[in-house]
Amino acid sequence: MRAVRVVASAGVLTVALAGCSGTGTGRNPTPSASPSGVTLQAVSTSLSAAAPGTVYPLITNPSRSHRQVILKARFKVPEGDVGKLTVAHDSPTGKGWTPVALTTDSSSAAASRRPEDAGTVTLTGSYALTLAPGENRPQLRVAPAFRTSPDTRELHLELDLLDPRGHLLDRTTNDLGLNLLKFTTVSAPTTLSRDGKWRTVEFSVTNTATTGFAAITTRASAVCHDVNGGFCKQTRTGPGRVAVEGIHVQWSAPDGWRDLPTTTPTSDASGAVGERDPDVARFSLPVGGSRHVRLRVAASPQVRQGAELELGLGASIPEQDGKPTPGPGAVAKMTVH
Repeated sequence: MRAVRVVASAGVLTVALAGCSGTGTGRNPTPSASPSGVTLQAVSTSLSAAAPGTVYPLITNPSRSHRQVILKARFKVPEGDVGKLTVAHDSPTGKGWTPVALTTDSSSAAASRRPEDAGTVTLTGSYALTLAPGENRPQLRVAPAFRTSPDTRELHLELDLLDPRGHLLDRTTNDLGLNLLKFTTVSAPTTLSRDGKWRTVEFSVTNTATTGFAAITTRASAVCHDVNGGFCKQTRTGPGRVAVEGIHVQWSAPDGWRDLPTTTPTSDASGAVGERDPDVARFSLPVGGSRHVRLRVAASPQVRQGAELELGLGASIPEQDGKPTPGPGAVAKMTVH
């Protein structure tokens, strides 16, 4: 089985695959040992159901000469969305995008069908490219344009690297997360004085799906890291619960500011607010719509100078059993002084 390593950095998801076996299902072809030693990895930015994103295949050519290969992509999409997904690759000159024709691949779908693939169709496209010696980073522009259930949270992608005769050199299998919501820190201080005065933090939430949401519940979090690398001092407030000392957080409700509980189970000892991040603002979001959520925070001398405070915002959608939405939320970081 091929080992998979996932690293998140600066909004980029890197999926590095090691070994030379198949995808782990036992039903896909295994790349034969190639004297070329050409290898394939995949790097992707965040995608949303409505907005296009970029997938960056990383192809290593150990040869000192150029090499002709074919990159073949297979996407599994909901049956109701066939014809909506569009894919393009970057031009050799690095300017503009060239569409990649997609066709229904019934044979591939039957060969690699997984239980979770029920109700999906496999679309396949390929194009030829020339590899320079060393690392090559071609780009695929992927626009899902899904308009089915908001529960569609992933785009399954298989990438095959073939030689000109169609022999498999390497393969990656990835489930690309589709962000339904985009979180942005609109404004926030970078420092927090221990004077007890309020400082405001503002976030925005945007619907990046292709369906509107009747009820979104945002959730706030606050984590205080002490200068020694641990968590800020806490005080027991009840059976099995503690509160972070010297930090007071509120959120802006329609009827005024409300306290955000700064408590956490003692078994967690993480310095975060709540066993589950407390619910704050609730609202509907049409397609492309945005709403702002405001918090404010004050620190007292009880907090040690140099501590780091992180205020975060996430959300859940009741239609999806109240589970937090996939994809990154927004975090505002400030240093106590």
